[in-house]
Amino acid sequence: MTNYTHNDVIRTPSTDADAIISHATQISGHLSKLINYHADDYPLILQGQYDSIIKDAEQNFHQDLSAATNDDRIMEVLRVYRGRISHLVAITDFLNKAEPTQHMEWLSHAAETALDGLAKHLAGENNPDWFILCLGKMGSGELNYSSDIDIIVITLNDYTDYDLTKKFVRWTRKITSLMSQPTKDGIAWRVDLRLRPDPGATPVAISRNAAMSYYESIARTWERAAFIRAKVVAGNREAGKQFLKDIRPFVWRKFLDYTVIDDLKIMLRREARPDDLLGYNVKNGIGGIRGIEFFVHAHQLIAGGRERNLRVHSTLVALHELAQNNWISVDAKENLSTAYLAWRRLEHRLQMVSDSQAHQLPKSEEAFSTFSTFCGHEDKDVFRNILIGLGNNVLDNTKDLMEHLNSRNNVQNGVNEAEEELPVADIILDNGDHETTHEILKSMGYAMPENITRTYSSWLTGRLPATRSPRARDLLLRLLPRILQQFSTAENPDVSFNAFSQLVEKLPAGMQLFSLIESNNNIAVMLAD
Repeated sequence: MTNYTHNDVIRTPSTDADAIISHATQISGHLSKLINYHADDYPLILQGQYDSIIKDAEQNFHQDLSAATNDDRIMEVLRVYRGRISHLVAITDFLNKAEPTQHMEWLSHAAETALDGLAKHLAGENNPDWFILCLGKMGSGELNYSSDIDIIVITLNDYTDYDLTKKFVRWTRKITSLMSQPTKDGIAWRVDLRLRPDPGATPVAISRNAAMSYYESIARTWERAAFIRAKVVAGNREAGKQFLKDIRPFVWRKFLDYTVIDDLKIMLRREARPDDLLGYNVKNGIGGIRGIEFFVHAHQLIAGGRERNLRVHSTLVALHELAQNNWISVDAKENLSTAYLAWRRLEHRLQMVSDSQAHQLPKSEEAFSTFSTFCGHEDKDVFRNILIGLGNNVLDNTKDLMEHLNSRNNVQNGVNEAEEELPVADIILDNGDHETTHEILKSMGYAMPENITRTYSSWLTGRLPATRSPRARDLLLRLLPRILQQFSTAENPDVSFNAFSQLVEKLPAGMQLFSLIESNNNIAVMLAD
């Protein structure tokens, strides 16, 4: 099988830089605007002066932010800075003058610089009473072109100090607004605060003690996976590093329990892949980006408790360490590393079309053909076949772990291997991607998916009597896909789910009911009726 590289997926069809860029701007209004605004950088890029552009952009950002006297000016400064880095990434990508790893590093560093600078501007240069963690791709230095940034704001004050707590909450909301609010210059970065402990019940800035209590007691497997890539990016960095050190036992456990295997199985399941790739999701689809990332995270969660060298942020570094320690073959490491860079470069190109957080390929043949030329392919079918081969390569190199977890799960729970895969099964644990969850629930007939995710997320934090025990939460977590699927067949799925939620919230304990549903699918049908 051909091991397609990022240069196969994204081609540079000629050596005429001006012609390449001109063609790109004809397809993307975003790039046209960006290139006109930062035209002075274009000749410097052609000369390879990347570091000087980044250094100058950073200096201007700090100077302009320091001089800013109102919110409008702060938002403009943030967007100009991000736009200049985005311009550098786009031009060097289209001209094939920098590797995807370099692009991810530039994008991640810019987001961290902006967040740190804004936090200091609001709270003072050396405020000791809070710190900000980033998770996900920003934490691993693998941010994409139009990514959101997942952050957790943690305060070091006594939670009974109400006035100070309000101040931290106000600063956090201010950061979110200044970075994410659309203006004439677009947005800077979308800020997502939903990865904090129990987001439905906690303030946007949570105290250290409350966070520690949560992670030591009721946090879930997906949160362990999220903290693999956690990094302190602003505020009291020493306190932040100590916090990450203190929660290591939560992330890196010496022993693996069977509920974690169940969770990993769900995390590794992906969306189906259309034969023609129309509408295929390069992030969440079978054989895509998440397939590689969660394959890596599963190995890290399984073995990282005992093998410290697996406790690394970067996906590529983790693949290298897994091969070095004989968890995967050298061939698998090479194939998955190559595929990861290819998918990430394609993801960047998707997002360059309109500076949106896009992960889906076009849904029509005409739009797919246009996008293929945007990626340097004149023949859309050649482009399509390369992407299919790329996905197949990922599947071939990750199937062993999936089969192993399936077999362990089936032995433990008596599951029929021929049981039909449910369309929501792959996103229940994926709380970092609510947009995909909501899209799938809408496609199933739910009118208000936001209410559903908010409701079941609160259940899984253990606030209800029915979900207070870890075993009850594990059972409910496995049952949610089946329950949501069953309720989707009702005349009004939202009403059915609301009725079920009232039942759950009134139960004095949930183990008996959840066990009954798990052992007999007809109970779920009866509940839906």
